[in-house]
Amino acid sequence: MDEHFSECSVYPPDQARLIENVSLRMSALGASIVLNDSETVFLLDEGVAVMKSVNGRLLMQVSAANIIVLRALKIAFEASIFDASAVVPAEFFWCPG
Repeated sequence: MDEHFSECSVYPPDQARLIENVSLRMSALGASIVLNDSETVFLLDEGVAVMKSVNGRLLMQVSAANIIVLRALKIAFEASIFDASAVVPAEFFWCPG
């Protein structure tokens, strides 16, 4: 499934609330949500996305079977963060895996 992978870090002020708000938006898109110790996993038909708080930053990782689904997951994260947070980065820099 994870033929394509990418990750991005952002530094929002209230990470726990942001993860909760993003979770609500991702579940509306049909994602099943799994809460692990320090991460939130979003399971979709053709991809997986993970959000976790790491050393004061919010790490987002996405993997998908194809590049179109990978890009769609990245856009869903970005849009959810823009909608849910008053302080957002000017740009998201996604690093390929």
